[in-house]
Amino acid sequence: MMDDLIQLAHNFRASLELQRNLGLLPRHMADFPRGCCGVTSELLGDYLNSYPSGPEAESVSAYRDGKSHIWLLISSLVVDLTGDQFPDRPAVYVGPVDNWYQSWEVDLRGKAQHCHTPTSHEEHAVLARFLDEFGLPSFD
Repeated sequence: MMDDLIQLAHNFRASLELQRNLGLLPRHMADFPRGCCGVTSELLGDYLNSYPSGPEAESVSAYRDGKSHIWLLISSLVVDLTGDQFPDRPAVYVGPVDNWYQSWEVDLRGKAQHCHTPTSHEEHAVLARFLDEFGLPSFD
């Protein structure tokens, strides 16, 4: 499972970078990865939660030193698609909760879901392009 999750996370990140470079991301995501931890975690987590008989993806929102960050927690594994917003962190991290994640104060934690917002249609198109690019099924 971990190898599949690592591959999925890296593929999603690569798709987001490609969409950014092609100018396909919605305006509020144009600076990806900066400021996109929430929306990318929600999109991937909601997709994983729609996967038949898959493990539940939780969204974790946390604060530290006046900054916020959001990542996924899946079967005790962190899936962080935008870690490179912070010094000395990899762009994609899939692994156990390490000291860096433990240093954050968790504010909210719950089942990952992509909520309906004025920009949700544009964000869902980002996920649809990723699924199409990698030939993955959609479970809408």
